[in-house]
Amino acid sequence: MAGTVGLRRPRRSVPELPGGELVLEPPPEPERPVPGGVAQRLLPLVMIAGALLFVVLNPRESGSWLFGGMFVLSAAGMLVSGGGRGAGARTATMDEDRRDYLRYLDVLGARVRGIAAEQRCALETVHPEPGAWPDVLAAGRLWERRPGDDDFGRLRAGRGTQRLATRLTAPHTGPLETLEPLSALALRRFLRRHSTVPGLPVAVDVRAAATVWLEPLDDAGPATPALDLARALVAQFVLWHGPDDARLAVVAPGAAAARWDWAKWLPHVEHPRHHDAVGPVRMITDDPDRVRRWWVDEPSSAQQHLLVVLDGAADTPGAWAGLPGVTVLRLGPAGRRRPAASVLRLAAGTGPDGTRTLRRGGPDGTTVGRPDGVTVAEARALARRLARYRPAGAPGAAAGPGTDGPVAGLPSLPGPDVAAAAVAALRRRRGPAERLRVPIGTDDAGRPVLLDVKESAQGGAGPHGLCIGATGSGKSELLRTLVLGLVAAHPADELNLVLVDFKGGATFLGLAGLPHVSAVITNLAEELALVDRMADALAGEITRRQELLRAAGNLASQAEHTAAREAAARRGEPVPEPLPSLLVVVDEFSELLAQRPEMIDLMVTVGRLGRSLGIHLLLASQRLEEGRLRGLESHLSYRIALRTFSAAESRAVLGVPDAHLLPPTPGAAYLSAGTDELVRFRAAYVSAPGPDLPARRHGPAARPGRASRAAVPRRTGVAARRPGPSAPGATGGPVPDRAGAGRGRRVGARAARTGCGCRPSTSRRRCPRCSASRRSGPTAACRRPAPPDGWSHRSGWSTGPTCNDATPWWWTCPGRRGTSPSSAVRGRASRRRCARWSSRSP
Repeated sequence: MAGTVGLRRPRRSVPELPGGELVLEPPPEPERPVPGGVAQRLLPLVMIAGALLFVVLNPRESGSWLFGGMFVLSAAGMLVSGGGRGAGARTATMDEDRRDYLRYLDVLGARVRGIAAEQRCALETVHPEPGAWPDVLAAGRLWERRPGDDDFGRLRAGRGTQRLATRLTAPHTGPLETLEPLSALALRRFLRRHSTVPGLPVAVDVRAAATVWLEPLDDAGPATPALDLARALVAQFVLWHGPDDARLAVVAPGAAAARWDWAKWLPHVEHPRHHDAVGPVRMITDDPDRVRRWWVDEPSSAQQHLLVVLDGAADTPGAWAGLPGVTVLRLGPAGRRRPAASVLRLAAGTGPDGTRTLRRGGPDGTTVGRPDGVTVAEARALARRLARYRPAGAPGAAAGPGTDGPVAGLPSLPGPDVAAAAVAALRRRRGPAERLRVPIGTDDAGRPVLLDVKESAQGGAGPHGLCIGATGSGKSELLRTLVLGLVAAHPADELNLVLVDFKGGATFLGLAGLPHVSAVITNLAEELALVDRMADALAGEITRRQELLRAAGNLASQAEHTAAREAAARRGEPVPEPLPSLLVVVDEFSELLAQRPEMIDLMVTVGRLGRSLGIHLLLASQRLEEGRLRGLESHLSYRIALRTFSAAESRAVLGVPDAHLLPPTPGAAYLSAGTDELVRFRAAYVSAPGPDLPARRHGPAARPGRASRAAVPRRTGVAARRPGPSAPGATGGPVPDRAGAGRGRRVGARAARTGCGCRPSTSRRRCPRCSASRRSGPTAACRRPAPPDGWSHRSGWSTGPTCNDATPWWWTCPGRRGTSPSSAVRGRASRRRCARWSSRSP
């Protein structure tokens, strides 16, 4: 439909209600006096008799009278007090216990009030005021509920008192007369005050009842709060549920039709299939049987919930309205009809004190609280705001806002518009802190989860990492997300990729044409030889980067080299050759090490030296075998664990068994970045079908900062699968030869693809034979041998460890993309390493 906008469903972030149980401690019991025994009672008498005997035996000694009197007084005191603990001490102890218990209730009360505040915030977020729909639209929450959500079909009806989300359990005590009275009274008041929370949103579930009957409390007719409540329920129904999941029908004959005229703007009243002269049929009528004819035979009725508003109709909709997926919202007095279990009766009106009241069970039912209400003006404004929206993908709906789709920061690859606009804008916005930082998914709250593969000194979690995931856990999709995210945010002169897939090449299928990719190596039979050449290429790349840093002024790391390039560009001086970061992604490294055990030594070398040289390593596999990563495990700083086969594998990767407990949903994973806590996330999905990309422009000019595609032979490696002319006479325009010789020296770009083992060096800026510069090209003395007819010179030189003082030449054919070195390569070592090329020279 013209003028409509397709709306994608937003990602939900539902706050969790507090739960659990709080068991209160019992109040203190007063200490009961314990009567003493016979010996305790006779002891004072014995002491008095002894004192008298002491005085009688020594009547003339003044000391006898003194000590005898003291004994008599002590014995009399013991006799009076009973010989036990005094009542004053017991009272003091009881007062102290009472103060401690009241203090305990105060502390617990503050905790319960915090729980009540969290409960109120969660319910207010899920069920806001019906009149707050402009804030809901501004927050992007339109149609956020789906049939699988717990709150699908739950509509707020008002405010009332609800139980505390965390259950308060009274303690087990003895008889009340045995408790300290003040503490017991304080406990009863605490439970009565905090067990419920007033003023919380109260909702009704339209899926749990076949009919919701709204009745007035008095005989004021339809212009009562019941009609306002009905509009509030319908407004929430169309605000939270999309037309692809929920539909609305209105049956309002006579004067009632004017009260529901605003509903014609809602997309929910449009019939899915039936059309009239002005578009889809609006399911607004005065005949209940017409709704039956519209809906009973509708194929989509099984996937959608229908809410039928019945206002002023004398006839009932019929037995069909009791089917699952249909709820009738009926207005008016129920009369003498007997209540049914499938009917929810609500009464709304004005109480004796002039306040609005909501009751459940009819006018004589239990008071729930205060009902909600939406005026006709508010309902009409909402309907007109929603009139232009349709679910994404609906016929005639233009692309519109929404957040269902790629993760923020990842363009919707593939697509020519994205490649031309979004990728360029993304690279312009990227700052130094965002280098090598890519979103790989979203957490439970819907926020993007970022993986930063830079070293920890630069604020990242790298430089090397490990990814483990069982079959079907989404590991391959996660690797594609990571690769495409990095490619989208970085140009080819800042990031190069070597992709190794020992699962047949399915993981990185279609990525070989990216300008960042130096090689895609698989375990297919025709490409197994590339594995050995990859080892030589990576070793040569380490040496080349070390020499490049030394030639630039004995720089210590790639970061210093980048800073030196930026400083030279600001001063207007010649800028050194770029040193892009190199990310080596190995999928199913366990299979690689099983077939090439010697590769572990190279990986350990990359682990030790990669941080300063800008080489990053990411190893992925379905299982993590014990001892397989000997010497390398300490260099893997960040870990990604999708669902694992066993708890032991999860502990080996993360240190905890949580990854084994992940649901079987593809993409569910944990990220462990350094010493931070585990981050659970859902990996992004970037392999959805999309429009084909336009044909990529071939030739050296299409790959700035990379080795020319013209230097890739058509018969070897991954290039054998790329389209293009294969013979000097084939159709196609000439290949531009604008890439200088310095661009064609990266071993990772040439040796890994072509099989040439020569390791070029960039330390020489002039030809060792004729001193020609790279830009000027070779002199006449070096133009030997002459190229074949139709071929042109491309010169380059090397003084690497295996090509001592050799001057290799490349010939470029205008009619083909592949070239090969000349057989005039001098030097015994060069002839030995380039024998493969000599047999293929034109």
